[in-house]
Amino acid sequence: MSCERHFEFFNNDIIIHQGDDGQEGGFVWDASLVLAKFFENVDEFPPTFFKNKRVLELGSGTGLIGIILALLGAEVIVTDLKPLLPLIEKNINANVSNSKIKVKELNWGEDVSEFEPPFDFIVGSDVVYREETFKLLIKTFSDLSNEETVIFLAHELRERKEIQFFDLLRKKFTLQKIPDSSLDETYRSEDIGIFRIKKTKT
Repeated sequence: MSCERHFEFFNNDIIIHQGDDGQEGGFVWDASLVLAKFFENVDEFPPTFFKNKRVLELGSGTGLIGIILALLGAEVIVTDLKPLLPLIEKNINANVSNSKIKVKELNWGEDVSEFEPPFDFIVGSDVVYREETFKLLIKTFSDLSNEETVIFLAHELRERKEIQFFDLLRKKFTLQKIPDSSLDETYRSEDIGIFRIKKTKT
């Protein structure tokens, strides 16, 4: 049975409907809350930081991160597998009244030319968990970005195999872990890291 959760970001009351039990990706995971609250840090992100920037969210799930970035003025495309798109659209309709956010299906590793890359920013939270998708996700990062694109990735470490993803990622990208001091005092955890990622210059 679906339920809804309420969050406050930038003085906005965000209503997020969650998926039915067993619907993978249809829940607000802790890493997405840590990332969302990180975007409230005005020292890192002045008020107009994301205004009119092109942003793509991978593995959007409920659409929370994309909704917040759209409210900050970004032009956002939120993506996920086809079964989750109706849930994302429902949450967008409940929270965003402008046309700065779009919903599209995206299967990692497939052609992304219809998205018209590169993007200014790519964001994702809790998208690293299936070993068979590691190389596909990295390919999608690469296909959607150029050397100026900044990727913000929030990850909660659950299994040691997930470290392999970051080893593979370093072959094409540079990673910088955001210090805990830049994260919200309440929404942080020693198991959750936020990484700023950029394509390695050739």
